[in-house]
This record gives sequence, C-alpha cells and structure tokens, in this order.
Amino acid sequence: MGREIGRNNNLVTSTTYHSTAACSIAATTALRPPHPPTTQPFPPRPDNMRRGVVIFSLCATAIILFLVNSVWTLLTLLVEDGHEDAISKAELPAPGKPQIDSRPQLIPKILHQTYINASIPEVWQGAQQSCLDLHPAPDWEYKLWTDEASMQFIKDEYEWFYETFKNYPYPIQRADAIRYFVLNHFGGVYIDLDDGCNRELEPLLSYPAWVRKTMPTGISNDAMGAVPHHPFFMSVIEKLRDYDRNWILPYITVMGSTGPLFLSVMWRHWVSSGNNIDDGRIRIVFPEEYNGHSWSFFTHHLGNSWHAADVQLIFWVSMITSMPEPRAHVSFTNMSFFLRWLATGCSSPSSALSSAAQSSPSAGGHTAATSSCPNPRPPTFLTGKALRSAHGCHSGAAQVPKKSTSWCQGMKFSFFF
Repeated sequence: MGREIGRNNNLVTSTTYHSTAACSIAATTALRPPHPPTTQPFPPRPDNMRRGVVIFSLCATAIILFLVNSVWTLLTLLVEDGHEDAISKAELPAPGKPQIDSRPQLIPKILHQTYINASIPEVWQGAQQSCLDLHPAPDWEYKLWTDEASMQFIKDEYEWFYETFKNYPYPIQRADAIRYFVLNHFGGVYIDLDDGCNRELEPLLSYPAWVRKTMPTGISNDAMGAVPHHPFFMSVIEKLRDYDRNWILPYITVMGSTGPLFLSVMWRHWVSSGNNIDDGRIRIVFPEEYNGHSWSFFTHHLGNSWHAADVQLIFWVSMITSMPEPRAHVSFTNMSFFLRWLATGCSSPSSALSSAAQSSPSAGGHTAATSSCPNPRPPTFLTGKALRSAHGCHSGAAQVPKKSTSWCQGMKFSFFF
C-alpha cells in the first residue's frame, strides 16, 4: 500500500512539472512577436558555377597570352647570345700584321661621332684623339655630327623623318637616331665619344655590318659598322617612328625608342625572320674583342652623360640587390657615398670620397661634405666601373679600404652598356 501511494505521488509530481513547463513555453510563444517568413536563396546551380569558372579561365589565359606576346622578343633576347655570328679571335689578324691589308674591305673608311657642338669635353678628347691617330686622313674621313649638322642632314636627306627627329623630347634620342641614318647613308664606323681606339679598325671593315654584344643580353649602339644601305640599318631607320613612344621614365623611353634596347629588339626580329644571311648578316663583336686586351679594338672611358635621376635610382637598386655581403651595411655605405657624390657635384667619385673624408668625424669634421672640387660638374650616374674603383676594387682608389674579392666581383654588372 505504501509503495503504491509513493508511485502515485511521483506520477502526480512529474505530471505537474511537465504541465507547468508546457504552459510556460506556450505563454512565451504567445507573447513573442511573430517572425516574418524568411526566404533562403537557392544555392547556385552547378552548371552556372562551371560556366563562371570557364569564363574566368579564358579571360585570364587571354590576358597572359597578350602579355607574353607583348614581351616575347625581350624574353627571347635572354636566350639569344649571338655566338653563331661572333667575330672570333681566330679569324682576326693580330694587330699590326700585314694580313690586315690582304683582307677585302667592304665598309668605307669613314669615322662617325656625335656631340652637341664641335667643342669636345676634355674627358673625351683623349679617346677621340686615339681614334684619329690610328685612322689618319686622307686614308680615313672623319665626320663629327653636331646637333645643327644632324638636324640639317635629316631635313635634307630624310624629310619624312624630320618632324619625329625634331620633336624627340630628349637630345640623346637624336644622338641615337642620327647614327643609324649616317651609317645607312654613308656607311663607315660609328664610335661613341667615350670609346677610344686600341688598334686599327681595318679588320672590321671586312664584314658588311657589325655591332657590339652586351652582357648579359642584347647589343649596343656605341660602336657599329656597316656598308652603305645595309638592309638591317635600312630596316632600323624605317622602324624608328613606330617605336617613338613615351614610357614615362626617361631612361626606359630613350632605351626603348632609339637606344640599345630598341636596336636589340630590331636585331632579334632580324635574326628570327631569317634575314641574317649572306650580305644581310650582322657580325657580333664580343666583350674580349671589344676592350680589355691587347688585341681588343676599343678602350672605354667614363660616359653615360645623358643619365638622369631615374637611372641613378634604378642602378643603385640593382647594385645593392646584387651584393653578396650583408645588405644592411653595404646599402647604407653606398647610399651615403652616393648622396655625398651627388651633393658635392665632383668631377669624379674619388674627388667626392676625398671631400667626404675631409669632413668625416675621423678627419675632424662635423658636417656633410661641402668642400669644392677641382672640376665640379652636374652629378651624373656613378657607373659600375667607377663604383668598383671608388670602393677599392682597383688600384687607383687609395682613399677607401679594400673590399673583399666577392664584393668586387658582385659589382661587375652590365645593363646594355
């Protein structure tokens, strides 16, 4: 009896609890404001998703193909070394040997150079004179193309190009362009004023056309030779107007419109089109035959007078990113030196270093270098060779301690020069 009464009490308690809970839920539900019906978006259909992926992939592929096609020639320059057209040491007679006179000479004996006017700066007079001494008149003819003479020549002989030539925004573009026109018109050998002559150029007159190889890729326009109306240089002058574009930065604009990069692209097109055969073949002077050896044809002097601040920045970044030493120390050292050289306006890096040394704390100075230089000039880009010399990589720079061999080797970079 007692057990039955206990079970009944438990049943009543449980029923009461569940009833109370149900009432509470019902009341709460009754008091809560009604929710508006919500509509869930349908998930995207698989076929729509696939269509979107396909369209995106096609667009991305088209953009990539367009970009690759736009720079394809530049990419192929990285693998085109020109060795099959190299003028090798084996086929060149030694300097001063009688075999030079027995070779056929196709290119006329004319030396072309360009400058603003007839007053050549002292820094280049030695290089100019070395070429005149080795190639004297009347056997050789010398033509210096000043700005005035160049303008008149284009107006008289190539009137279709006169407006483009006159309207180039940078004078160096006219200096670049005129060399292609005079080689096409007269033939002969063009040499930059910062290139001197190390030996007679007669062996190079045996080829219908030749240019100089630059490392790591491409060719330069600082030393070239050709017969009159060589098909390659005819093609070059015809393409100049097509490449007359402004790429915002002066350096890239000049290089791509008239400079070595433009000529490299023309050369690559010429070779890939199958034109580099027979009389249309262009022979290549490689670095060892260019300068640095007793058998080399040229010597190189400080140049790059047209470089502006954008080149200085580009080359400084290139320099510090190629250094094998810890870059925090090296980049700071070179940036300090670079700014000092720009501030002093010295005629040489060593002069700037001397000026900086005089004003350094170790020399008793307390301010930035402001002393005057013997031959001040507007600051220009500090070339790789000059930087290596200034940092003790050559014997001529005793003002600074020697750098490690690896650092000096790391400084040996070239970019179409």
